[in-house]
Amino acid sequence: MLKKAGITADDLTAMVPMGRIAQAEEVTQAVVFLCSDAASYITGQPLAIDGGITVG
Repeated sequence: MLKKAGITADDLTAMVPMGRIAQAEEVTQAVVFLCSDAASYITGQPLAIDGGITVG
């Protein structure tokens, strides 16, 4: 998919302020939290798991 878009993995990584691509476990932890009782009062909130891309 990256090749078709004309970018490399290094190009993609350079766009992320944290300087790395997320690990699957990091996304999984957020999903597990949102599915848990600890998040029972959270409604309609977007949760960006993007290493800071949407901040800047």
